[in-house]
Amino acid sequence: MQLSGNPVIVRNDAALDFNWRLLSPDATLGVDFFSVRWSGKIKPLYSETYQIFTTSDDGIRVWINGSLVIDSWTKQSGTERQGSITMNAGQLYDLKVEYYENQGDASARLMWGSPSQAKGAVPSSALFLPSSIQD
Repeated sequence: MQLSGNPVIVRNDAALDFNWRLLSPDATLGVDFFSVRWSGKIKPLYSETYQIFTTSDDGIRVWINGSLVIDSWTKQSGTERQGSITMNAGQLYDLKVEYYENQGDASARLMWGSPSQAKGAVPSSALFLPSSIQD
């Protein structure tokens, strides 16, 4: 599956922690065969290697600062994947997550953990819109 064309909807999500089950993210989309792209910035609290986790049904990919951290672009039931990246405290990193739903249940969740931080959903306080950051 390729993500192409203009988006059907554009919106801001405070976090990436969704379990739509047999529904869709928006009434304008069908319950199957849709895709989503989230883009923004992520800011860690600690300078260390972070484990990045996703749980998704179906495919998901995660890039941080242009590096592909998780590549699970396949039809799958609620599956957890993991990658790692070293980040510096307080620094903003580009974040892009792509997801696609094939059929049946639909879910997408982004989590992280590090030696100083328990594994959990990336909180909204660590996520930023690209346009909300002044360089």
